[in-house]
Amino acid sequence: MAIALVVIVVLIGGGIFYLKSAAEARFDKTYQVAAAPIPIPFPLTPSEIEEIKRRAARKAAPAEPGASAEADAEQTGEAGGEATAAEVEAPAKKLDFAAIAYQRALKRGKHYVESRAGCAECHGQDFGGKLLVDSTLVGTLSAPNITRSGIVKNYKPEDWVRLVRHGLKPNGKPAMMPSQLYASFSDQEISDIATYLRSAPPIERVNAPSKLGPLMWFRVVKGDARISAESIDHAAPRPRTPPSTLKASPELGRHIASVCSACHGADLAGGRIAGAPPDWLPAQNLTFHATALEKWSLADFTKALRDGTRPDSSKLRAPMPVQSTKNLKDNEIEGIYMYLKTLPPKPSPSP
Repeated sequence: MAIALVVIVVLIGGGIFYLKSAAEARFDKTYQVAAAPIPIPFPLTPSEIEEIKRRAARKAAPAEPGASAEADAEQTGEAGGEATAAEVEAPAKKLDFAAIAYQRALKRGKHYVESRAGCAECHGQDFGGKLLVDSTLVGTLSAPNITRSGIVKNYKPEDWVRLVRHGLKPNGKPAMMPSQLYASFSDQEISDIATYLRSAPPIERVNAPSKLGPLMWFRVVKGDARISAESIDHAAPRPRTPPSTLKASPELGRHIASVCSACHGADLAGGRIAGAPPDWLPAQNLTFHATALEKWSLADFTKALRDGTRPDSSKLRAPMPVQSTKNLKDNEIEGIYMYLKTLPPKPSPSP
Protein backbone atom coordinates (compact mmCIF):
# COMPACT_ATOMS: atom_id res chain seq x y z
CA MET A 1 0.00 0.00 0.00
CA ALA A 2 2.79 2.39 0.96
CA ILE A 3 4.67 1.58 -2.25
CA ALA A 4 1.56 2.25 -4.32
CA LEU A 5 1.10 5.60 -2.57
CA VAL A 6 4.70 6.53 -3.25
CA VAL A 7 4.29 5.59 -6.93
CA ILE A 8 1.16 7.73 -7.18
CA VAL A 9 2.89 10.69 -5.55
CA VAL A 10 5.89 10.32 -7.86
CA LEU A 11 3.66 10.12 -10.94
CA ILE A 12 1.67 13.18 -9.92
CA GLY A 13 4.84 15.09 -9.08
CA GLY A 14 6.43 14.05 -12.35
CA GLY A 15 3.33 15.08 -14.28
CA ILE A 16 3.27 18.50 -12.64
CA PHE A 17 6.99 18.97 -13.27
CA TYR A 18 6.52 18.01 -16.93
CA LEU A 19 3.61 20.42 -17.42
CA LYS A 20 5.46 23.29 -15.77
CA SER A 21 8.67 22.66 -17.71
CA ALA A 22 6.89 22.20 -21.06
CA ALA A 23 4.79 25.35 -20.61
CA GLU A 24 7.75 27.46 -19.53
CA ALA A 25 9.79 26.15 -22.46
CA ARG A 26 7.27 27.62 -24.91
CA PHE A 27 7.59 31.03 -23.28
CA ASP A 28 11.36 30.70 -23.16
CA LYS A 29 11.76 30.23 -26.91
CA THR A 30 13.55 33.07 -28.69
CA TYR A 31 12.21 34.29 -32.05
CA GLN A 32 14.36 36.05 -34.60
CA VAL A 33 12.16 38.52 -36.46
CA ALA A 34 12.90 41.46 -38.72
CA ALA A 35 11.58 44.32 -36.58
CA ALA A 36 12.79 47.42 -38.38
CA PRO A 37 12.60 50.69 -36.42
CA ILE A 38 9.77 53.06 -37.22
CA PRO A 39 9.70 56.84 -36.77
CA ILE A 40 7.93 57.91 -33.55
CA PRO A 41 6.02 60.16 -34.02
CA PHE A 42 5.21 59.40 -37.64
CA PRO A 43 6.33 62.18 -40.00
CA LEU A 44 4.14 64.11 -42.39
CA THR A 45 4.20 63.04 -46.01
CA PRO A 46 5.34 65.52 -48.67
CA SER A 47 1.74 65.85 -49.89
CA GLU A 48 0.55 66.64 -46.35
CA ILE A 49 3.22 69.30 -45.97
CA GLU A 50 2.24 70.89 -49.27
CA GLU A 51 -1.44 70.87 -48.30
CA ILE A 52 -0.65 72.46 -44.94
CA LYS A 53 1.29 75.18 -46.72
CA ARG A 54 -1.56 75.77 -49.15
CA ARG A 55 -4.08 75.96 -46.35
CA ALA A 56 -1.90 78.39 -44.41
CA ALA A 57 -1.59 80.53 -47.52
CA ARG A 58 -5.37 80.52 -47.99
CA LYS A 59 -5.83 81.48 -44.36
CA ALA A 60 -3.45 84.42 -44.74
CA ALA A 61 -5.04 85.60 -47.99
CA PRO A 62 -8.32 87.57 -48.20
CA ALA A 63 -11.29 85.22 -48.14
CA GLU A 64 -12.63 84.33 -51.57
CA PRO A 65 -16.35 84.73 -52.24
CA GLY A 66 -18.17 81.50 -51.43
CA ALA A 67 -15.28 79.98 -49.44
CA SER A 68 -16.27 77.98 -46.37
CA ALA A 69 -14.61 76.30 -43.42
CA GLU A 70 -16.20 73.01 -44.47
CA ALA A 71 -14.65 73.14 -47.91
CA ASP A 72 -11.28 73.96 -46.38
CA ALA A 73 -11.51 71.04 -43.95
CA GLU A 74 -12.07 68.64 -46.82
CA GLN A 75 -8.63 69.53 -48.14
CA THR A 76 -6.81 68.67 -44.93
CA GLY A 77 -5.49 65.33 -46.18
CA GLU A 78 -5.46 61.74 -45.06
CA ALA A 79 -4.28 61.83 -41.49
CA GLY A 80 -5.16 65.28 -40.29
CA GLY A 81 -8.84 65.90 -39.80
CA GLU A 82 -9.41 69.44 -38.60
CA ALA A 83 -6.40 71.71 -38.30
CA THR A 84 -4.19 71.12 -35.28
CA ALA A 85 -3.22 73.88 -32.85
CA ALA A 86 0.25 73.97 -34.36
CA GLU A 87 -1.32 74.81 -37.73
CA VAL A 88 -3.85 77.33 -36.50
CA GLU A 89 -1.47 79.28 -34.29
CA ALA A 90 1.56 79.47 -36.58
CA PRO A 91 2.02 82.06 -39.32
CA ALA A 92 2.32 80.59 -42.79
CA LYS A 93 6.08 81.18 -42.88
CA LYS A 94 6.72 79.69 -39.42
CA LEU A 95 4.86 76.40 -39.54
CA ASP A 96 6.32 73.81 -37.15
CA PHE A 97 5.88 70.62 -39.15
CA ALA A 98 7.33 68.45 -36.38
CA ALA A 99 4.73 69.81 -33.93
CA ILE A 100 1.95 69.31 -36.48
CA ALA A 101 3.05 65.71 -37.09
CA TYR A 102 3.12 65.07 -33.33
CA GLN A 103 -0.37 66.48 -32.77
CA ARG A 104 -1.80 64.50 -35.66
CA ALA A 105 -0.11 61.32 -34.40
CA LEU A 106 -1.55 61.88 -30.91
CA LYS A 107 -5.04 62.27 -32.31
CA ARG A 108 -4.80 59.16 -34.47
CA GLY A 109 -3.16 57.14 -31.69
CA LYS A 110 -5.92 58.05 -29.22
CA HIS A 111 -8.50 56.89 -31.74
CA TYR A 112 -6.72 53.59 -32.41
CA VAL A 113 -6.33 52.86 -28.70
CA GLU A 114 -9.97 53.65 -27.95
CA SER A 115 -11.55 51.96 -30.97
CA ARG A 116 -9.37 48.97 -31.91
CA ALA A 117 -6.32 48.33 -29.73
CA GLY A 118 -8.31 48.17 -26.48
CA CYS A 119 -5.23 48.80 -24.30
CA ALA A 120 -7.29 50.07 -21.36
CA GLU A 121 -9.27 46.82 -21.12
CA CYS A 122 -6.23 44.97 -19.79
CA HIS A 123 -3.81 47.70 -18.69
CA GLY A 124 -6.36 49.94 -16.96
CA GLN A 125 -7.80 53.32 -17.86
CA ASP A 126 -4.55 55.01 -16.80
CA PHE A 127 -2.45 52.35 -18.61
CA GLY A 128 -0.65 51.72 -15.34
CA GLY A 129 -1.41 48.01 -15.39
CA LYS A 130 -3.76 45.87 -13.34
CA LEU A 131 -4.25 42.41 -11.93
CA LEU A 132 -6.43 40.30 -14.23
CA VAL A 133 -6.45 36.90 -12.50
CA ASP A 134 -5.17 35.74 -9.13
CA SER A 135 -5.91 32.06 -8.58
CA THR A 136 -4.06 29.09 -7.15
CA LEU A 137 -4.95 26.94 -10.16
CA VAL A 138 -4.80 29.52 -12.95
CA GLY A 139 -1.95 31.54 -11.50
CA THR A 140 -1.32 35.28 -11.46
CA LEU A 141 -2.06 37.06 -14.72
CA SER A 142 -1.17 40.71 -14.62
CA ALA A 143 -1.12 43.35 -17.38
CA PRO A 144 1.98 45.53 -16.90
CA ASN A 145 2.34 49.28 -16.62
CA ILE A 146 2.71 50.62 -20.18
CA THR A 147 3.11 54.30 -19.33
CA ARG A 148 6.53 55.86 -19.79
CA SER A 149 7.32 54.90 -16.19
CA GLY A 150 6.57 51.24 -16.84
CA ILE A 151 8.10 48.41 -18.81
CA VAL A 152 8.15 50.42 -22.05
CA LYS A 153 10.16 53.35 -20.67
CA ASN A 154 13.34 52.21 -22.43
CA TYR A 155 11.64 50.81 -25.53
CA LYS A 156 13.27 51.59 -28.84
CA PRO A 157 11.02 52.02 -31.91
CA GLU A 158 11.80 48.47 -33.04
CA ASP A 159 10.75 47.16 -29.62
CA TRP A 160 7.26 48.61 -30.17
CA VAL A 161 7.11 46.82 -33.52
CA ARG A 162 8.32 43.58 -31.95
CA LEU A 163 5.70 43.75 -29.17
CA VAL A 164 2.61 45.01 -31.02
CA ARG A 165 3.08 43.22 -34.34
CA HIS A 166 4.94 40.08 -33.30
CA GLY A 167 3.93 39.48 -29.68
CA LEU A 168 7.54 39.47 -28.51
CA LYS A 169 9.49 41.14 -25.74
CA PRO A 170 12.64 43.11 -26.64
CA ASN A 171 14.67 39.94 -25.95
CA GLY A 172 12.68 38.05 -28.62
CA LYS A 173 10.75 35.85 -26.18
CA PRO A 174 6.92 35.61 -26.25
CA ALA A 175 4.92 38.22 -24.38
CA MET A 176 1.59 37.37 -22.77
CA MET A 177 -0.23 39.79 -25.05
CA PRO A 178 -2.91 39.14 -27.71
CA SER A 179 -0.73 40.48 -30.53
CA GLN A 180 -2.53 38.28 -33.06
CA LEU A 181 -5.12 41.08 -32.94
CA TYR A 182 -2.60 43.66 -34.11
CA ALA A 183 -0.30 41.68 -36.39
CA SER A 184 -1.53 43.50 -39.51
CA PHE A 185 -1.25 47.02 -38.05
CA SER A 186 0.70 49.37 -40.31
CA ASP A 187 3.91 51.12 -39.28
CA GLN A 188 1.99 54.35 -38.85
CA GLU A 189 -0.62 52.80 -36.56
CA ILE A 190 2.01 51.25 -34.30
CA SER A 191 3.92 54.53 -34.23
CA ASP A 192 0.77 56.49 -33.40
CA ILE A 193 -0.16 54.12 -30.57
CA ALA A 194 3.35 54.43 -29.12
CA THR A 195 3.17 58.23 -29.42
CA TYR A 196 -0.15 58.33 -27.59
CA LEU A 197 0.92 55.95 -24.81
CA ARG A 198 4.14 57.92 -24.33
CA SER A 199 2.03 61.04 -23.84
CA ALA A 200 -0.01 59.49 -21.02
CA PRO A 201 0.86 60.64 -17.47
CA PRO A 202 3.55 58.41 -15.95
CA ILE A 203 2.14 56.01 -13.38
CA GLU A 204 4.44 54.87 -10.60
CA ARG A 205 2.77 51.55 -9.94
CA VAL A 206 4.45 48.17 -9.71
CA ASN A 207 2.19 45.25 -10.57
CA ALA A 208 2.57 41.63 -9.56
CA PRO A 209 4.45 39.69 -12.24
CA SER A 210 2.49 37.11 -14.20
CA LYS A 211 3.05 33.54 -13.09
CA LEU A 212 1.16 30.59 -14.55
CA GLY A 213 -0.50 28.01 -12.32
CA PRO A 214 -1.14 24.28 -12.92
CA LEU A 215 -4.34 24.81 -14.93
CA MET A 216 -2.60 27.24 -17.28
CA TRP A 217 0.41 24.92 -17.62
CA PHE A 218 -2.00 22.23 -18.77
CA ARG A 219 -3.83 24.57 -21.17
CA VAL A 220 -0.56 25.85 -22.66
CA VAL A 221 0.82 22.35 -23.18
CA LYS A 222 -2.49 21.09 -24.59
CA GLY A 223 -2.63 24.06 -26.96
CA ASP A 224 -5.81 25.57 -25.55
CA ALA A 225 -4.07 28.75 -24.41
CA ARG A 226 -2.86 30.84 -27.33
CA ILE A 227 0.66 32.24 -27.40
CA SER A 228 0.53 35.01 -29.98
CA ALA A 229 4.10 34.64 -31.16
CA GLU A 230 3.39 31.05 -32.20
CA SER A 231 0.39 31.89 -34.40
CA ILE A 232 1.62 35.05 -36.13
CA ASP A 233 3.21 34.93 -39.58
CA HIS A 234 6.31 36.94 -38.70
CA ALA A 235 7.48 37.14 -42.32
CA ALA A 236 4.23 38.54 -43.73
CA PRO A 237 4.58 41.99 -45.32
CA ARG A 238 2.92 44.86 -43.50
CA PRO A 239 1.89 48.25 -44.91
CA ARG A 240 3.64 51.48 -44.02
CA THR A 241 0.33 53.32 -43.72
CA PRO A 242 -3.29 52.15 -43.36
CA PRO A 243 -5.88 52.50 -46.14
CA SER A 244 -7.50 55.87 -46.71
CA THR A 245 -9.99 56.93 -44.04
CA LEU A 246 -11.47 59.77 -46.07
CA LYS A 247 -14.34 57.56 -47.17
CA ALA A 248 -15.67 54.06 -46.55
CA SER A 249 -14.20 51.30 -48.69
CA PRO A 250 -13.87 47.50 -48.59
CA GLU A 251 -10.10 47.99 -48.34
CA LEU A 252 -10.47 50.07 -45.20
CA GLY A 253 -12.95 47.57 -43.80
CA ARG A 254 -10.67 44.63 -44.51
CA HIS A 255 -7.80 46.32 -42.70
CA ILE A 256 -9.88 47.07 -39.59
CA ALA A 257 -11.59 43.67 -39.62
CA SER A 258 -8.22 41.94 -39.36
CA VAL A 259 -8.65 42.50 -35.62
CA CYS A 260 -11.99 40.65 -35.74
CA SER A 261 -10.41 37.53 -37.24
CA ALA A 262 -8.68 36.66 -33.96
CA CYS A 263 -12.07 35.65 -32.53
CA HIS A 264 -14.32 35.19 -35.55
CA GLY A 265 -11.80 33.17 -37.58
CA ALA A 266 -9.86 33.86 -40.76
CA ASP A 267 -13.08 33.53 -42.81
CA LEU A 268 -15.06 35.51 -40.19
CA ALA A 269 -17.65 32.72 -40.14
CA GLY A 270 -17.45 32.36 -36.35
CA GLY A 271 -17.23 29.29 -34.17
CA ARG A 272 -15.10 28.32 -31.20
CA ILE A 273 -12.53 30.98 -30.35
CA ALA A 274 -8.99 29.65 -30.55
CA GLY A 275 -7.21 29.83 -27.22
CA ALA A 276 -10.23 31.22 -25.39
CA PRO A 277 -11.20 30.25 -21.83
CA PRO A 278 -13.69 27.35 -21.70
CA ASP A 279 -16.56 29.58 -20.54
CA TRP A 280 -16.40 31.91 -23.56
CA LEU A 281 -19.25 31.65 -26.05
CA PRO A 282 -18.48 30.78 -29.70
CA ALA A 283 -17.90 33.78 -31.95
CA GLN A 284 -20.77 34.81 -34.18
CA ASN A 285 -20.80 34.36 -37.96
CA LEU A 286 -20.09 37.71 -39.67
CA THR A 287 -20.75 36.63 -43.26
CA PHE A 288 -23.97 37.56 -45.06
CA HIS A 289 -25.40 34.06 -44.95
CA ALA A 290 -29.07 33.35 -44.18
CA THR A 291 -27.98 32.02 -40.78
CA ALA A 292 -25.97 35.15 -40.02
CA LEU A 293 -26.05 38.76 -41.30
CA GLU A 294 -27.95 38.28 -44.56
CA LYS A 295 -30.81 40.61 -43.57
CA TRP A 296 -28.75 43.12 -41.62
CA SER A 297 -28.74 46.67 -42.93
CA LEU A 298 -25.90 49.14 -42.41
CA ALA A 299 -28.04 50.74 -39.70
CA ASP A 300 -28.40 47.35 -37.97
CA PHE A 301 -24.66 46.75 -38.15
CA THR A 302 -23.88 50.24 -36.86
CA LYS A 303 -26.25 49.81 -33.92
CA ALA A 304 -24.61 46.49 -33.02
CA LEU A 305 -21.13 48.02 -32.94
CA ARG A 306 -22.21 51.22 -31.21
CA ASP A 307 -24.81 49.94 -28.73
CA GLY A 308 -24.14 46.21 -28.61
CA THR A 309 -27.72 45.50 -29.73
CA ARG A 310 -28.87 43.16 -32.52
CA PRO A 311 -31.86 43.92 -34.80
CA ASP A 312 -34.04 41.68 -32.59
CA SER A 313 -33.07 43.86 -29.58
CA SER A 314 -30.99 41.11 -27.96
CA LYS A 315 -27.63 42.17 -26.55
CA LEU A 316 -24.22 41.14 -27.81
CA ARG A 317 -22.33 39.31 -25.08
CA ALA A 318 -18.71 39.24 -23.95
CA PRO A 319 -16.07 39.03 -25.21
CA MET A 320 -17.47 41.29 -27.97
CA PRO A 321 -15.59 44.58 -27.25
CA VAL A 322 -18.45 47.06 -27.70
CA GLN A 323 -16.60 49.42 -25.35
CA SER A 324 -14.10 49.80 -28.20
CA THR A 325 -16.19 49.36 -31.35
CA LYS A 326 -18.57 52.11 -30.20
CA ASN A 327 -15.71 54.55 -30.86
CA LEU A 328 -15.25 53.60 -34.51
CA LYS A 329 -15.99 56.37 -37.00
CA ASP A 330 -18.95 56.14 -39.36
CA ASN A 331 -16.66 55.61 -42.36
CA GLU A 332 -14.85 52.82 -40.55
CA ILE A 333 -18.05 50.99 -39.63
CA GLU A 334 -19.39 51.35 -43.16
CA GLY A 335 -16.07 50.11 -44.54
CA ILE A 336 -16.26 46.98 -42.38
CA TYR A 337 -19.85 46.41 -43.53
CA MET A 338 -18.80 46.78 -47.18
CA TYR A 339 -15.95 44.33 -46.69
CA LEU A 340 -18.11 41.72 -44.95
CA LYS A 341 -20.50 41.81 -47.91
CA THR A 342 -17.63 40.77 -50.20
CA LEU A 343 -16.97 37.57 -48.22
CA PRO A 344 -18.36 34.21 -49.35
CA PRO A 345 -21.50 33.52 -47.25
CA LYS A 346 -21.02 30.54 -44.97
CA PRO A 347 -23.52 28.81 -42.70
CA SER A 348 -23.10 29.39 -38.99
CA PRO A 349 -21.39 26.56 -37.09
CA SER A 350 -23.63 24.23 -35.13
CA PRO A 351 -23.98 25.16 -31.44
